[in-house]
Amino acid sequence: RERADFRAYTSLQQSFDDYVGFISEQPRYSEALNASDDKRYVEALQQGGYATDPAYAEKILAVKQRLDRAEATILVKGLISHGDRS
Repeated sequence: RERADFRAYTSLQQSFDDYVGFISEQPRYSEALNASDDKRYVEALQQGGYATDPAYAEKILAVKQRLDRAEATILVKGLISHGDRS
């Protein structure tokens, strides 16, 4: 187990800027920054030591899949409700 402090932000933009800066400044994440897709990105983050959970990449990808399905469902429902069946 590892105990770590969390950072606090006053805005969503500040949190994204800090994340990008952190990942960009750490050489151990360079493989992630050069990844060609989402799966390789999160796997490279995990390999670089970003998370202590050995299932980190798997969990992040599962969340992304659920969000992608939800987005597709919303899009289809929107098209149907507007009469577009193409």
